[in-house]
Amino acid sequence: MELSDTTSTIIGVVLCVAILAAFAYQRRRFTGIWLRGLKAYEEHRFDDAVAAFRYLAKKNPGFALARRMLGRSLLSTGAYEEAEKELTFALQLEPGNAHSRVDLATLLALTAPDREEQAIDLIEEAVELEPAIKSELAGLQQLRALKSNQRFCKIAGISAPEIHPARLN
Repeated sequence: MELSDTTSTIIGVVLCVAILAAFAYQRRRFTGIWLRGLKAYEEHRFDDAVAAFRYLAKKNPGFALARRMLGRSLLSTGAYEEAEKELTFALQLEPGNAHSRVDLATLLALTAPDREEQAIDLIEEAVELEPAIKSELAGLQQLRALKSNQRFCKIAGISAPEIHPARLN
């Protein structure tokens, strides 16, 4: 039994509509999870944020922003090793993203004082990629550990700490 051209066309249209509807549903679902993750992060419910962003990263491994937010959330829960892996992967996915460099530098500044120069290298690269980011650096409390480093101060455009000789009485 052969299908008529009209029947074939109708079946094709129905299949296309079904595929588009499934895609729209999935996109709306992802958007809902993304928004829940952002809200949890903003409300300092980092375990909930980790769950949301982990789900998004698992379902879409190339979603660099989800990996960045997962890394930030993990950092806030104290899961430093996993946070570094996620932030490093996000940077590999988007090597031209200055904010990915700042995120990874922040993790290093907070958790690895012995890797201060690596953190500053990342900050320097971020400023080269996006000069406007320079104005944000001085206000980031997470980078306060770097403010005693003259190279960081120069890159960030802030005054370096002054060192005065001790006076003996």
